[in-house]
Amino acid sequence: MVLTKMDGERVQLVNQLLVLNTLRNTSGYTRAGLAKITGLSTTSAANIVRILLDEGMVIETKEFDEQKGRGRRGQVVRLNPDYLYTIGIEMTDTSVRGVLIDFNERPLYTRAVDTSSLSNDEILGIMTDMILELKADTPVPSRLQGVAIALHGLVDTKKGVSLSFPGGKGWRTPVAEVISSRVELPVDLQIRMLAATTAELRYGVGRKESNFVYFNSAPGKGFGIGIVVDGKIIPGFQGFSGQFGHLCVEHNGKQCFCGSQGCLATIASPEEIVDYVTGAIQDGVETSLAPIRDGKLHFSDIIGAAREGDKLCVNTLESVGEALGLGFSYVINLLNPRMIVLAGTLPEAGEFLIDAIRRSARLHSVATLYEQVQFVESELDDFAGARGAASCLLDTCFMVEELTG
Repeated sequence: MVLTKMDGERVQLVNQLLVLNTLRNTSGYTRAGLAKITGLSTTSAANIVRILLDEGMVIETKEFDEQKGRGRRGQVVRLNPDYLYTIGIEMTDTSVRGVLIDFNERPLYTRAVDTSSLSNDEILGIMTDMILELKADTPVPSRLQGVAIALHGLVDTKKGVSLSFPGGKGWRTPVAEVISSRVELPVDLQIRMLAATTAELRYGVGRKESNFVYFNSAPGKGFGIGIVVDGKIIPGFQGFSGQFGHLCVEHNGKQCFCGSQGCLATIASPEEIVDYVTGAIQDGVETSLAPIRDGKLHFSDIIGAAREGDKLCVNTLESVGEALGLGFSYVINLLNPRMIVLAGTLPEAGEFLIDAIRRSARLHSVATLYEQVQFVESELDDFAGARGAASCLLDTCFMVEELTG
């Protein structure tokens, strides 16, 4: 915890956290506004604001809120953006992205590096350099709380170890310990899908809906879902819920990197799509495409050709959409979400993919459940996972539950 029991009373600390949570992700409130929304007395709210001002956790702005009736105008109180900073790192199967955020969870600086075909040691080196660069960018270095690294695949967050990775065997390396020793900062290891879901819940379209499923596709082999029920993320026993890419959609199909066969990831991941189209070209299928960059095709090439009417690419994307729609029908029938948010690489294919997803999901879902679902695209940028990871580090400053449980 960052806060201390300033007056020795548990209730005082709980009320301080209540005020901080009220101010989180808002443009601020007057003291009277805080009292009204929290249920505290005006005197109590004013006293808590005074304590938080002394601690430097909040600031008074030059803005005033016009109050109706008699009395002075109330000065607006906000979280102090310079009170704490955190760094979030997101690692996918092809890239590392990083972000520095302030206490208002506002991104200040970002970094991104392509890590395709690099070794584990090289990737660890890239993460180290990225963190050190963001550390140097921190406006008040002494206020840098730490680093959160969100890894793809299965992660033992307690031991800080990658257990398995899409397309690979995992590191079995104490990633958190290794990076922490290099950057001289506390490092917390997180699961990428949960970090990205956190970002969607707090900053994206998830703010408008408390029951939704968040789908995120990495550029390579992996994708999964985050499950949000009543505004809370459902992580599962070890945080491994949402293994959407490993739903079986083709009996006796291609073997997946997880060891099973016919997984959705063997049909619908961007890397598998590229491999399929490349194989079709080699087999002489008529298409406007040819390996045109770096000696190979890219997923964006397939999307571009589809938009130009290339039959191979259109048919491939629609077939992939049908497989994904079947997978989403399982999700709809089991979880009854109000909304499915599409993010990452696959939704870049647009209507060719998404229209097919809707058709297939409608065909295989319980009609009443499907009619209640909205498919929407995420509005967040490529740094959502890194931002979500960094945001989770700040949660210790706002955790009323630990004190009242």
